[in-house]
Amino acid sequence: MDKEKFQIALENFNPVLVTDQLAALNAKREAFVTYFTPEHIEEMPIEEYTIGYGNNGKHNFCYDLEHTLRGLGSIRGGSSKKFGVWYSAKENSYSHAKKYGSAQNAYEQIRKNILDLLVAGEADDIKAIIQIPLALVFKGKILSTYYPEKYLNIFTAEHLDYFLKNLDITDPADSVEEKRVLLTNFKNDHPVMKDWSLQCFSHFLYEGYPKSPDNHMVEDIRFKKYRDFILKCTMSAKSVNNYTDFRRINECLQEIYPNSELTILDIDTTEEFAEIQKQLENNDKFKQYNKKGGNQYTYTLIHYMHYLQAKELFANFYDEDITNDLQPSNADKYTKYIRALRTKPFMLLAGISGTGKSRIVRELAFRSCPNRDDLRKDSTTPGNYLMVEVKPNWHDSTEILGYHSNLTKKYHFTKFIKFLVKAKKYSDVPFFVCLDEMNLAPVEQYFAEFLSVLETRKKNGEHVTTGSLVDAQYMNELEGWTEGNLTLPDNVFIIGTVNMDDTTHQFSRKVIDRAMTIEMNGGELSKMFGNDCDLAYPASDDDLWTMDDFRCSYVNADEVIKENPFRQDGIKKQLSDKLSLINGYLKNTPYQISYRVLNELCVYLGHLLEKNPNVSNEDFEKMIDTAVDQITMMKILPRIEGDEDMFAIEKSEKNRLEKMMELFDPATESYKKLEEMNNRLESGFTRFWP
Repeated sequence: MDKEKFQIALENFNPVLVTDQLAALNAKREAFVTYFTPEHIEEMPIEEYTIGYGNNGKHNFCYDLEHTLRGLGSIRGGSSKKFGVWYSAKENSYSHAKKYGSAQNAYEQIRKNILDLLVAGEADDIKAIIQIPLALVFKGKILSTYYPEKYLNIFTAEHLDYFLKNLDITDPADSVEEKRVLLTNFKNDHPVMKDWSLQCFSHFLYEGYPKSPDNHMVEDIRFKKYRDFILKCTMSAKSVNNYTDFRRINECLQEIYPNSELTILDIDTTEEFAEIQKQLENNDKFKQYNKKGGNQYTYTLIHYMHYLQAKELFANFYDEDITNDLQPSNADKYTKYIRALRTKPFMLLAGISGTGKSRIVRELAFRSCPNRDDLRKDSTTPGNYLMVEVKPNWHDSTEILGYHSNLTKKYHFTKFIKFLVKAKKYSDVPFFVCLDEMNLAPVEQYFAEFLSVLETRKKNGEHVTTGSLVDAQYMNELEGWTEGNLTLPDNVFIIGTVNMDDTTHQFSRKVIDRAMTIEMNGGELSKMFGNDCDLAYPASDDDLWTMDDFRCSYVNADEVIKENPFRQDGIKKQLSDKLSLINGYLKNTPYQISYRVLNELCVYLGHLLEKNPNVSNEDFEKMIDTAVDQITMMKILPRIEGDEDMFAIEKSEKNRLEKMMELFDPATESYKKLEEMNNRLESGFTRFWP
């Protein structure tokens, strides 16, 4: 610990002044806990709990914790999902975590969790507190509100770790609850601070150890914290003006500067902003908005100031960020698979035997399986993973989707169907099905219904819905099922392993067209060593993948265009032109491509743009080249096979493959594969598959 820095911070801190400043807030806290007693919570209706109704002059559990008592510890920054169930005034309906089945069920379970938390909190039972399944920031705010003398009002591991490091507290602590205890013990053992309240202590920490912009914390804290905000600010004026905060601030600017078209986005320097901010804060309309929003618009101005301060830093990291985001990283071997699955939840892994095709599916499952319920009860097989061994005698869908028995008059549910039902209970967790040796039987026969349903995918809010796999009349026979037809859950990813030899079936173009294909032919043999950790659960929740890492943001090209209106001309023209050139070299063959490939190329590009929407024209061109290269490898080349006559071009010395090679940089995967296929053509026949 820097003792000199600590001593200066201690001398400059005034606990009496802070206590006086917190008096009004603590009066509100007292009113809150007096009203929301455990007895009241036990009988509390859902509308008195749920955020979304806003401040209507009545007590509201979630609204008061997040907004009314914000000065006693902020839990803003996340979505309303941290409360488990919330109300949308716009849609006039409740939303909830899908694992609960209904909003009322969600609320009843959460209410029980809150009551259990209050009991555990009063008893100082840290182990019980850790086990209670509420969002960490929500759980922390409840504890510090009801028991401010016991629980520190700092709620995130990031902030707790920062202060522990600065105070040189090195005792091991895995959970945020244990980290808070370490800081609390430090205060209680200090001769000066032991008589402070925990609220005073947290103020001391933030005042004495601010996350200064002039040290190595800049990149980690400021840049990363405001990255999304910076991207939104710089994306387009239209997108920013869609935010209520900015719209209202711009209204006030128009009142101050009536003869100009000044908006917040026109302010480029911190000096200019500081001057205009003074005028805004003295503006009657701004004061009115600010009062209604509880200083909401002041905080927006603060965020925008951070944006201005971070612009230079952002620019310094920007080019490197874009370049690293385009090509799948060697350090992160999973990038390619995740991008493919975000584009389409059906992937083929092709290659010679023993290259780790089925293993990679297990690795994805291990890295995304949370420590919840019994999902991790098996150390060798995650609960979000299913292996389905394809048999050569499969010629219909009964082994996958089940069937209705005329003998028993009941529906026979397969492990695949039961796995889909399980996935619906954990909608925030990715689930993986490995169809091992998928082409031992004709895929288009035993997987026909799935291939058809895959084409019915439609974006519905954050989720993707599909047509029915099993009708409700059969699903209703399954105990506990209440959802009608079984559709394909959008958190389920089907991955088939493919080994092309004399014992397997060729893939039809119908199958290839509906899948993302990735070739796996192994690498250096020495890389086999040291990979055991890939088949283990993450030690920390910080390393756990969630559905946000796999979620499909787009299903069709129009959604990408709508999200990137300022790039629509480039997207439409350049993607169409590049595929038209490929199609030109495939003319008069069965391998020409059509709308489905163009659509998935656009979706793939959309996911690249999603992370870096404000790219320069040069970087946009790189993104397009990357998307075309990857989609050519995954969607176009797997379709192609034939003899010398098939690839010959009349009156040309070069064949179709050689002409297509001219469209790609020699460093790209598509160029290398085309070169391999062209060399193979010397034997008289070639194809994509090994």
